[in-house]
Amino acid sequence: MNQKQNTYSNKTELALSALMFFSPLIQNLTKKNDINKSEQNFLKGYIKLGYFNIILLGMTIFFQIIYYTSNNSLFQNLWFVISIVLWISLTVWSICAILNKEIFWNNNKTNLTHSKDALLDNILCYIPIYNIYKRYDEHKFENPNILLKESLLLWTIFSILLLIFPWESLIIMIILIVVLRIISVSNGVYWWEKFENTINKIFKKNPEEIWGYFLGIIKTLFNWKKIKENISNIKQTFELIPKIDYKQILWQYLILLIILLFSFYLWIKNDNINVVVALLLITWRYGVMIIKRKHVPNIPILKEFVNLFFKKKS
Repeated sequence: MNQKQNTYSNKTELALSALMFFSPLIQNLTKKNDINKSEQNFLKGYIKLGYFNIILLGMTIFFQIIYYTSNNSLFQNLWFVISIVLWISLTVWSICAILNKEIFWNNNKTNLTHSKDALLDNILCYIPIYNIYKRYDEHKFENPNILLKESLLLWTIFSILLLIFPWESLIIMIILIVVLRIISVSNGVYWWEKFENTINKIFKKNPEEIWGYFLGIIKTLFNWKKIKENISNIKQTFELIPKIDYKQILWQYLILLIILLFSFYLWIKNDNINVVVALLLITWRYGVMIIKRKHVPNIPILKEFVNLFFKKKS
């Protein structure tokens, strides 16, 4: 019992030290004979994250120095955003170390390749347009590429945030998050299995399925016993990818086109960069589907609106 406690304590201390910018020192320690294979495998992930944190720390120092020498607020914003990312990284991964959680998938994990040949493809998974093309071109919905699915979910969330919030620093923050995620993927930093399962449960084919959670809750305000059933039924509707020439789908996309054109006009008038980036992301999302696949998903809210003008078959 004491030996197990000592092993746990030793692993935790070394993992926390690696995270707190001592990863080069801990990496040398792991080569010693008194650290067994199991401990070495556990520490590998935290050592890599330690180097990742060192890079973040170096960036914060660099941007702070540039800000003081140039007095440009852009560098202060960059310093602030990276500092937050560093703080989150230290907090989250420290908790994982204390809870004795391994943070890397095994090399034999399905749908993830760690070879140098696959590195570029893994990085491209986070690039808009390519990620949509690749996701639906592979057509693997039962056993998906988790990086593509994560990327699609992230960019969907980013689009919504950009439409809602006018903060100028939001775009910088989003770009940094994507860049940092690409750097982490390049260094083999992935999420654990539970996180993968969570992403898989959020949506099956299309990120539009997320709308099912909101609409399902609204429909079950007075009957919470049916909440799971309602959410599941709505998600299945948005899981479909019908042809673009289907009447109800065609009307959804005609309305979307009008909204996009009008929104671009408002952006030109009000000079809101957040809105235009969000609109471009939305345009790319559905444009690729229309041009390449000729099949498109239903659009949240617009689907419900269009359905008002079509009689349901009895």
